[in-house]
Amino acid sequence: MTEHHYKDRKIEVHTEQVGSRWDWWFVLDDRPPRHNAEQYAPTESAALADALEAARRLIDKA
Repeated sequence: MTEHHYKDRKIEVHTEQVGSRWDWWFVLDDRPPRHNAEQYAPTESAALADALEAARRLIDKA
């Protein structure tokens, strides 16, 4: 788990290796986690980048 901040919001990013791919999910401000079970990334760093991008898009929509 890594913790990040964006526009005064806390983002916890979790990654998990599933076979040769990486699954990811994130938690915003200690709320229930948002899972992304339908998309995987080829590396852990790509999973982290994908999760942060998805979290930032969600924050920007609010």
